[in-house]
Amino acid sequence: TSFGYNKYYNDDYRRTLPKDQQEGTMIDGNLNVIICSGIYYLHTGDAAFIEKNLPIFERLLKRLIDDIDPKTGLFLDSKSGSHWYYDNISYSGYNTYFNTFFYKSLTELAGMEKLLGNEEKAASYAARAEALKAAINKFLWAEDAPGGPRYADWVDVKGKRSTYFIDLVQYPTIIFGVASNEQAKKIIATADARIAELTTQYGYPGHATISSLWENGSCGMPYGRYMNGGTLLVMTYFEVVARAMAGDHEGAYNRLKLFCQKYDQMSWVGNNAATIQGEMNDESGD
Repeated sequence: TSFGYNKYYNDDYRRTLPKDQQEGTMIDGNLNVIICSGIYYLHTGDAAFIEKNLPIFERLLKRLIDDIDPKTGLFLDSKSGSHWYYDNISYSGYNTYFNTFFYKSLTELAGMEKLLGNEEKAASYAARAEALKAAINKFLWAEDAPGGPRYADWVDVKGKRSTYFIDLVQYPTIIFGVASNEQAKKIIATADARIAELTTQYGYPGHATISSLWENGSCGMPYGRYMNGGTLLVMTYFEVVARAMAGDHEGAYNRLKLFCQKYDQMSWVGNNAATIQGEMNDESGD
């Protein structure tokens, strides 16, 4: 799934672009192609596929490598200024989602280069990955975030942090190895403390992962709906895997068990997202 729609919210900049470049670049689609190809090889051993497509993978990543900000070591899109778009959420500046998936793509590409005997390229991509991981942890980790330690969902170019605990931002940092074991446990502890509050306040039953644990006032809908505290079903996978990798096996099992119980009741039929109470209705999403 690609969420980096990159709708060019900077209208002054957008108007300077050719019409076919004004929106919809889907940069993170490039990252997902590389990650999925690495997983494909792991499961199939199809080295011929990797060899055939490796130049494409290298070209896909070059665009992001060229946009690594020398001041921070993080990816910062030069084509859309400081603005991003993730379904009803306007990002700005350096976002943890893109940089985490960029890190995973670099590690996958390093592995593919090594597979084909390109040792120098493999070492180069691996070094870039480690440098990016260090930059993420230096600039985007928020030990003192209100409500508990976690990564900032994004930091704008002026240094202002946003810490809503967006599901697609937080859990992949654990799954892809950006977070240390200590950080992973802290992220899960932060989630659990907030989930306990939301269970009391909103009656959250735990059937699926909450899209953001803190309210995003710019999201355009009340808390508990869609990207502002609703539940996107696919993200439950990320939470279950992240909890398991952080050592919270009981939490991972309980979330998966509740998800399956709800499936047995109504097969999650109705929309692509549920409310925080696990209800499917027209206000849940698109």
